[in-house]
Amino acid sequence: MIWVSVSEKLCWGVVEKCASTSMHKSMDEGFFRHVLGLEASKHEIVAACIRDPMERLWSAFNHFYEITFDRLTTKQHKVDYAIKAYGAVLRAGDSYNFTSMNSEKKAEYLTTIAATRLIGESDSALATRLDAIDYMTFVSEVLRSKGTKSEDTHWMPQATQFCFEGKNIITDLYKFENVNEAWSKHFNTNLPKINSHPNINKDIFFRYDELRVYYKEDYKLRSTLQ
Repeated sequence: MIWVSVSEKLCWGVVEKCASTSMHKSMDEGFFRHVLGLEASKHEIVAACIRDPMERLWSAFNHFYEITFDRLTTKQHKVDYAIKAYGAVLRAGDSYNFTSMNSEKKAEYLTTIAATRLIGESDSALATRLDAIDYMTFVSEVLRSKGTKSEDTHWMPQATQFCFEGKNIITDLYKFENVNEAWSKHFNTNLPKINSHPNINKDIFFRYDELRVYYKEDYKLRSTLQ
């Protein structure tokens, strides 16, 4: 969560995977300040949007998957160790430039592909299965990270991020589906185009009940909104 002081009256809470990139682009055009929770809580209006938790989680997975595919040699995010994006490499076929993949990962990738081709699995089916494995590993990392330093703001419950010293300081909360209307109301301008990532194949019901519990406060907040 990044708190942005828009005026003496208004502070906006920017949450990852809730149009945060578009919000920052829009705010770059004005004279706004990043503030800490204490100063944010002193504003008359503290506004934010809340997204459906599972849609936000899927968006976070797609985000990290795309980063991993594009930057297989970097270690920008801890979750890169969980997501391999080998399905994307397989789908890219001959167009993929293996010079961007380090030797250890290249050997692992080629061993994985060779082993599955021996049993006659098609490349398309294998890519789908590898994506699903990535998602399951990602979800396990999300649930394991609860309450630890590795609990990333891209998937941390939004309700947690709305709090300062244990108290929810949001005064004006909007559903993510209504983000454009909310933005226009407070900024008198339209929000720039919201980014999107390719929809990666995944088993969306993997550990679903545990995720519902993890995000229970987000669901509770959204149930109070129209």
